[in-house]
Amino acid sequence: MDGQDYSLTINNGPNNIHGGVTGFSRRLWQSSIDGNVLKMTYNSPDGEDGFPGDVNVTVTYELSEDGSLTLEYTATSSKPCPINLTNHVYLNLSGHNSDDVFDHVAQITADTYVPVNNDLIPTGELSPVADTAVDLRQPTRLRERELAIRRGDLDVTYCVGQNGTLKLVSRISHPESGRFIDTFTTEPGLQFYTAKYMADAVGKGNKQYQPFASAIFRILSLDPERHTAKKQSIHLAWSNEFKMSDAFPVVFVLAEPKAYV
Repeated sequence: MDGQDYSLTINNGPNNIHGGVTGFSRRLWQSSIDGNVLKMTYNSPDGEDGFPGDVNVTVTYELSEDGSLTLEYTATSSKPCPINLTNHVYLNLSGHNSDDVFDHVAQITADTYVPVNNDLIPTGELSPVADTAVDLRQPTRLRERELAIRRGDLDVTYCVGQNGTLKLVSRISHPESGRFIDTFTTEPGLQFYTAKYMADAVGKGNKQYQPFASAIFRILSLDPERHTAKKQSIHLAWSNEFKMSDAFPVVFVLAEPKAYV
């Protein structure tokens, strides 16, 4: 980067995933609460997990009166540094004791997705979802795609629209309970993952979570032309500032079901 090579910590085959061996998710963040807003801050020192620059990160979580949860991410760096912040919450709307999410219904408003190689690295192409197992443009009960999910075919990033425009990109619901979550984002990438590699994670009530017991929607920045990290958005360079959005990067809404539009 800028003519200098950086060696990152390796924690996934030959690759660095989730920021490295420790990453931001296992660091101790500072926190404060102001009304209905939780603010989390972390300073990543130059060289942490191999990444360049002192990176100051702020994530805010705001819960509104209508039941919406808004996440906003910002970061600044003292050196050029790649960054792509996202949320990694696992969901099971049927309850934490449920053994899988195959009774959930998912819909993602994407016509194309990002193919990956055997190391789960993007190939540099975009492929249409039509006539594939990853086509979730219509509400689809995951049980109908169980074989594909168990193969790992639905661990993919979808292209959900233009960067900077807040739009509804997905819904996941549990018809039996009436629970659902809508996701809105300003970013062009949405990864859907059904915990194929989850193994004996212990959660609420000492429940052991197994593969396919949950699902996540991760918001990502993508270059719509090269299908790789977008320099202006996620490469902290001359402006040395990253913002997911000026408005609402991600909103999750939990409420009574209604017609999907």
